[in-house]
Amino acid sequence: MGIPLSQARLLIRESKRRPFEGSVLQLGKQLLSFTEKEFRHVAAEEKYRLTEVPESVQVQNPLKEWMDDVRFFRMLGFPSVDSLDINDFEGATILHDLNSPIPSDSILRGKFDLVFDGGTMEHVFHTPNFLANCIDLTKIWGRIVHSVPMDMVNHGFYNFSPTLFEDFYAVNHFEINSLLVWKKYHYQSDDSRLCTDARGDSQFIRSLHAGLFNGASHNVTAIVTKTEEISSVTIPMQGYYQRLFENADLVNSAGLTGGASRLKGVYQSLLGVPALGSLAKYMRNMYARSLIHWETI
Repeated sequence: MGIPLSQARLLIRESKRRPFEGSVLQLGKQLLSFTEKEFRHVAAEEKYRLTEVPESVQVQNPLKEWMDDVRFFRMLGFPSVDSLDINDFEGATILHDLNSPIPSDSILRGKFDLVFDGGTMEHVFHTPNFLANCIDLTKIWGRIVHSVPMDMVNHGFYNFSPTLFEDFYAVNHFEINSLLVWKKYHYQSDDSRLCTDARGDSQFIRSLHAGLFNGASHNVTAIVTKTEEISSVTIPMQGYYQRLFENADLVNSAGLTGGASRLKGVYQSLLGVPALGSLAKYMRNMYARSLIHWETI
């Protein structure tokens, strides 16, 4: 569980959209992989004014001094910073197993302005309870941020697709503020690339595969806002297939953007011819790459 400098930049951008305030709960105490100097440099690049807080002890690392998680979140505008974990091994302030629901009488329910999941969800076996707990911990108009892996083998129990967050939070009446895909060419690298929106109408954005990404590893970041009190969590059907069920014209679209067209008919015909089928798939993948615009962050 950690926050690279690229994730810090995304949090700065979210605070610029709507300023952070109040209380933040980290799901797992976060380890930051950058110095305060680097953080201030990114804030200056983003033209963002950090909150000045008293000096705190920095986490010592054999290579460099990394920022302390409490100081980091306070500089983003949160005077109250807590962390929740299954035990106090890393110094969490609240102990709870996220496989189990937050008790109905807990003072933690609806307490936090931001619930930050920087890579805990994939390590918790009971994903539905984890997501329900995120909702229960968040205030109305509070936000939840997930930053979890899409394709990291054996890093945790699971990898997650953007559609999980889009569909789950939409049916539970959350506002979807941001849904991003970002990639790294090396696990410890700070050179990250950001795909500006994972909610695009193109099926290529919704059905990404490793062949489009040149062997990099990818994370998905979802930022959502709780808009009303929720008494019972709704389990979603995957939105893409829901749309297919509601519109038969989208079925058999040959992996292209939904809707009928002459181009799709030609493409499907070419798939039946071995040599031309391979060329058609190659051209389709080239088109798919052209729809994905990466920004270095």
